[in-house]
Order: sequence, then structure tokens, then C-alpha cells
Amino acid sequence: MNRVTEIPTSKESIDETIRTLHLGATEKANAGDMDGAVDLLQRSNKLFSKTATIYPVEARLKLPLYLQKAGKFDDAIKELGSINDILDEEYEKKFPHLTKEERMALLFHDKSTINDKARLIHERERKFKDALYFRILSIAFSAVACNLQGLAESVEIIQGTWRKKLDPLLKKCKAQDVGDVLVRQCESFTEICTSDGLPTFSRDIHEFIAHKIQDI
Repeated sequence: MNRVTEIPTSKESIDETIRTLHLGATEKANAGDMDGAVDLLQRSNKLFSKTATIYPVEARLKLPLYLQKAGKFDDAIKELGSINDILDEEYEKKFPHLTKEERMALLFHDKSTINDKARLIHERERKFKDALYFRILSIAFSAVACNLQGLAESVEIIQGTWRKKLDPLLKKCKAQDVGDVLVRQCESFTEICTSDGLPTFSRDIHEFIAHKIQDI
């Protein structure tokens, strides 16, 4: 399937091209042509910034998932980073009517999704320590987003379910012995739950996993 040969110009033609490329990518993937599917999604992802239409972040994330399935793990991780950076730039342009806090809440919900796809990609590769790290980041971004939206009950639910959400990967890492300490560290973060605390929390969690959990 190669029906798109040039860059569209109008909003309608851009959106139709994106739709066509995604349908084509799914067809190629179902036929086992992952390289062909990746090519179409790479072309599609270049068009998202050219339309005013707001697409869910999952539409962009189809590409790194397909890259991993195509055996291109490093490219998949690089693409996740690119998507993360693009969203940082786009949100202020596409949501000028929202307050800074409202934009950050939407952005952090999407960053939660990006980190969860990073978790999935690493888990498929049996890189369980990295998968655990991204699982934690995904939950943390979601908690901060909910806090920015004033959703105290949602933050409380997250606060009470850290252990349940981390246990499957702790078991895969054979790291149940450090689970209590790790969960307490995560719970301490969601007690405060601020965007300013995310960089330090991310660094501390990364160091904890690197030093306290053995490679398997």
C-alpha cells in the first residue's frame, strides 16, 4: 500500500493522509511486513505537527511499538524520546486557551502513557529492571497530573495501589525482598505529589533500582 506520494497541504488532506497511513501500517503489520508498517508510521508521525487536530498520544506511540516488534529496540527507545520532546514543544501552541496548570496536567497524563509504553517495550525485551523503572515513572506522572487537576481521590487511589501495581515486575526482577523499601519510597513521593519533585524522584528511583536489584 503506497497511496501517499507527497506532503498534503490542507488540514483535511493532512488528517486523511494520517488516517490512510495508519490503516496501511496496520495492514502491513498484519501481513508480517513490519518494515513496511514502520515506514508508513514514520511518514505519519511527521504530519501530526502540521495539523491543528488534536490526536491522542497513542497515535504517535504506535511507531515505537512497531519498531520494537520489527527488532529495532534502540530505534524504538529513540522515538519515544523524540515524541516526549515534541509534546513539550507542542502543548503550549495547541492549548493556548488553557492555564499553565491545565496544560501541564494534560502533558503529564500523556507522559504517563509514554512511560507505560516504554515499560511495555522493555518488558517485551525482558529488560525487567528498566521496565520497573518506567512503570514507576508512568504511575508518578499520572499521580502528579491528577494532583494538578485537583483530583484528590484519584491520587489517594494511586497512593494505595503502588504495591499491587509493582508486584508483577518485582517478581520478574526477583526483587520482592526490596519491594517494601521501594514501595515506601514511591508512597513518600505521592504524599507530596508535585511536578517539581519529579526529577529528584526519578533520579532516586533509578539509582535504587540500579544498586539494589540484580540483573537477571
